[in-house]
Amino acid sequence: MDRNIILDEIKNDISSFKESKLKEVFDFVKFVKNREEIDPTIEILENKNFYKSVKKGIEQQKKGKVFRWKDVK
Repeated sequence: MDRNIILDEIKNDISSFKESKLKEVFDFVKFVKNREEIDPTIEILENKNFYKSVKKGIEQQKKGKVFRWKDVK
């Protein structure tokens, strides 16, 4: 379905809502928007290999087993 058609239908459907129902729609839209922004972060945080890699990197840094970027390139 075309984006503009969807938006028009949503506007038509909610135009008669009372304020309390509009607030519910508003809250849901904010939830969905926020979820889209947070999903990639959650995916990274749930990745156990990511944590292992970060922990290993921190340990290597503490032991001085890292290289300066300008020395590597």
